[in-house]
Formats: sequence, structure tokens, C-alpha cells
Amino acid sequence: MNRLIKIVLSIFLAGLLVCGWLPSGQSAWAGAEFHPRRILVKLKASPADSPGYPGLLALTQAALARRFRIVPNLELLTIPAGKSLEAVLELFRSSPLVLYAEPDYLVSAIATPDDPLFGQLWGLANTGQNGGLAGADLNARAAWDISTGSPNVVVMVIDTGVDYTHPDLVDNIWNNPGEIPGNDLDDDGNGYVDDLHGFNAVGLGGESPPLRVTRSMTPGMTMGMEPTCPAPSAPPVTTGWA
Repeated sequence: MNRLIKIVLSIFLAGLLVCGWLPSGQSAWAGAEFHPRRILVKLKASPADSPGYPGLLALTQAALARRFRIVPNLELLTIPAGKSLEAVLELFRSSPLVLYAEPDYLVSAIATPDDPLFGQLWGLANTGQNGGLAGADLNARAAWDISTGSPNVVVMVIDTGVDYTHPDLVDNIWNNPGEIPGNDLDDDGNGYVDDLHGFNAVGLGGESPPLRVTRSMTPGMTMGMEPTCPAPSAPPVTTGWA
């Protein structure tokens, strides 16, 4: 019975599509961006093992634009201008040959942070703010679209002090797995007591107390601003501070 209903629905939709009675719109995906004449169709079997597939393509007037090697049986199809994308999708979805069919959604990799003060960091994204030269920056946003780093990468920061309790830093500060905090002992046997987050080279002991970070000490790390490489953990090494 279900198969009969699908067949009847397919014939009905095909008739509407051929006659042009179905409007070409995007109401089914309100708010989502997609290509108006492209769809993605994944077959349950290969096209060669789907004998009814050429007929389905002819019925919908869809044309093959691309096959994806990394996703077997997935095809990008184009449909003629003026055809209803929704109706074509319903025809493919109602076919027993098709695993799924969906619009070709428009997506982009954008890793720009939502920090409220990001616009002030001209060294990361120079749009000409404050009279600067637009584009004279690190191209940080383009780099972040490729990768924001890995928490498995440890980057040592040499500075006069780091506020490792700061909201922008606390989740990425390195923790010494061999050290027990606050027991006044050198648990990992490296010669330094309580070096949980880093090493105080001036005091020749564990880390110094958390320092109040100012913009002059660590530019770009004040509240609401973004570090250049957000993901790696960082053990600070204090220099010039007792």
C-alpha cells in the first residue's frame, strides 16, 4: 500500500511539474540559503545498478553536474530554470532508488570570533579602522578558516606575567599533569615546586601569583579580545618578575 501511494504521488507531482503548476520557491527551507537550480541526490546503489535512474532523470529533466568519489553514489544535479526545486526533490525522494535528496545548501567556513572588541585588533583584521591601511594585517581570519590549532599543541609563552585566571585564557592555559597544586612539593621532580601552569624563572620556583594583564603587557588579550591562535594550550614562563 505504501509503495502504491508513492507511485501515485510521483505521477501526480510529475504531472504538476511538467505542466508548470508548482511554483518555484524556497518556502520549504525558509531562512536557509541554497542554490536555486542544484540538488544533491544519493542513490542506494550505484547508477549502473539503478536501472530506473535514467528514467527519473529524464522525468525531472535533471542533468548530472558532478559525482563525488569520497561519497559513493552521491551526485550533484542541475535542474532547468523555471522548474520547481521542491517538486523535483519530492520526485527523487519518492523513488525507491534514492536514499536521500536535498537542496545544495550554501555553506562557508567562517571562524571569525564573536568577541565584542575584535574590530579593534587591526593586526588580525585591518579594515582601515583608526585611519590604518586596509589589508595590512596577519590575514588571521583566512588562517582561522583553515585551522584554529589543536589543544594537543603546547606553546610556551615567555612574558613578564600571565593572568591564567582571565576568562579569555583560563580554558587554554596548560596544566602540568605531574604536579599537585598547592601542596608545596615538587611532585614531578623537575626541580620546581608547584609549577602547575608554568615556571617562574625569576623566583626559581613555581609560577608567580596570577598577574593583572594589561594591554601593554599582552596586547590583544584583554577582556573580549581574541588571541592569534585560540586552540593550543599555553604554559607561561615568567621573566623579569619576582
